[in-house]
Amino acid sequence: MRVLERHDPRTIGSYRVLARISAGGLAMVYFGRSRTGRAVALKAVHTEFAADPGHRARFRHEVNAARAVGGRYSPGVLDADPDAPIPWLAMEYVPSVTLRDAAPLPSPIVWTIGSGLVAALASIHQAGVAHLDVKPANVLLTGDGPRLTDFGVAAVLRDGTAHLGGVPAGSAGYMAPEQAAGGWVSPASDVFALGATLAFALTGNPRDADVGDDLLRALIEPCLRVDPAARPRLADLAPALAEFAGARLPATVTAAIATSAREADNPPADPLDGQARRRIGRRALLIGAGALVAGAGAVTVVATTAGDGTAQPAPPTTRATPTSGTPVTTTSAKPEPRMVEFYVFGDAPVRELTTTINGDTVTVRNVRLPYRRLVEIPEWPTRSTYQITYHQGIGQVTYKVIADGREYLSGGSSSTGSDLRPDPVDGII
Repeated sequence: MRVLERHDPRTIGSYRVLARISAGGLAMVYFGRSRTGRAVALKAVHTEFAADPGHRARFRHEVNAARAVGGRYSPGVLDADPDAPIPWLAMEYVPSVTLRDAAPLPSPIVWTIGSGLVAALASIHQAGVAHLDVKPANVLLTGDGPRLTDFGVAAVLRDGTAHLGGVPAGSAGYMAPEQAAGGWVSPASDVFALGATLAFALTGNPRDADVGDDLLRALIEPCLRVDPAARPRLADLAPALAEFAGARLPATVTAAIATSAREADNPPADPLDGQARRRIGRRALLIGAGALVAGAGAVTVVATTAGDGTAQPAPPTTRATPTSGTPVTTTSAKPEPRMVEFYVFGDAPVRELTTTINGDTVTVRNVRLPYRRLVEIPEWPTRSTYQITYHQGIGQVTYKVIADGREYLSGGSSSTGSDLRPDPVDGII
């Protein structure tokens, strides 16, 4: 979990938002609690997508698919409002670590994970849904087996198939060829993604079918066939995987799951709560000081109230005391610094990313998304200039520039077949 930023919501529906969990191209996922104290994962659509009817329809579809499937093999849906100004979804919080973060893993563990994923997909398909975005980031490793999450591109199957209408759906590296073509999809499309996911689990690369374990390679390679009809069925994979399943997760993974559970009990402190406490403390100190010394005729200190209702000290005042004539000056606390955040997320590999604010440049390479950079900027009325330049691979990249709780810039790019170097993006805050 990560601490909330200034622009993050503090409530979603009837739920209190306590921390960030992850960021995606369409939405943010937060950790929160219900009024009764139940831990929840809250998915909220990014502001710039909330007004787009297409994105709203996609999110409503995700909610319906998650409700149909939720249970033993995926987080259950507790509540949702796809028609809210910012559409949101509340799911049970599952202490876990993603397969993306845990890989690569030893072969015996991959057999066990594969067996669990086959059972999960069989349950999803039985509900009449094809997931279509099986990938390591959407596989949650828990103490009682893997769970699949994120039904953002799931398709409802009619007679075992669905058509994507010519629009690709899924994630680069894990999409079956028929998905990339926007054509007919079926449970076989998830089998392709399963094969790529198991290859990644063992090697850290979805395209590397040479996994070293001959038996596992013999199981994975048929999953990656171009022709959906030539791929094995889940019913064929289940007994083969179950034969070698049973290995326990490594200690490093179980420790990460335990950390996830502890974070749910003790999420990171909200910095705004801390600032509010400090402001209240300063107010009490200032008013108290005024009451103590005003009777002596030395100094008068006044606390004023800002537009947001928080107490703020008045500008410094100087008066001569009647006893010594020595000027006494009171000073207000230093204001909180202004910060700008560069926030970049998505599923594409980012070869190089350069962010510049007021001439201060930082370049990072082989970036693991999401990426964020916080920089202190001058107080008003001084203006700040910024620039973003990046080089991406296949997939989607979205970037935001945020200051004072306001998005000054949001954009991105998508590539389906080659590297991209979009033109630099400039702006003023």
